[in-house]
Amino acid sequence: MKWIVAIILAAAVAYAMSHDLAGCGSGITLFQVWCDGKVVKNTCEGKLGDLLLRVTFTAFPDRQEVVTHTGSVVQQYDDCVVQDRRTWTCTQRFPDGSQTVRSMNDGEFTVFKTDDPSPHDTVFVSAWRYYWHRLTSKSSG
Repeated sequence: MKWIVAIILAAAVAYAMSHDLAGCGSGITLFQVWCDGKVVKNTCEGKLGDLLLRVTFTAFPDRQEVVTHTGSVVQQYDDCVVQDRRTWTCTQRFPDGSQTVRSMNDGEFTVFKTDDPSPHDTVFVSAWRYYWHRLTSKSSG
């Protein structure tokens, strides 16, 4: 009986993760997680921590725009240059002259704020990396 419950549970988890892992939709889904360590170019040189957000980025090359979906919030980025769904850059300019540049380069997302030189303590990781982190951190802790 325990095996049947385990198989059903594994199937349910696999089904829930399949949308993120398949990557066959029009958007790119990334997970924003805490980094306990130093962040260099959206890479955590330390240990990944808890999940903050699950974000799906959908780029529209024909309209040169990017739309994000986070929970129940949908947002459109302005001033974008879009090559394809995995490569784009959007710049948000503020009245004080500062700007935030969000970019996706072959599926790797980065954010740069001109008025915020401080190191950030979060990174965006792929579904595969996030679920692997969850699996290994639960089994080792």
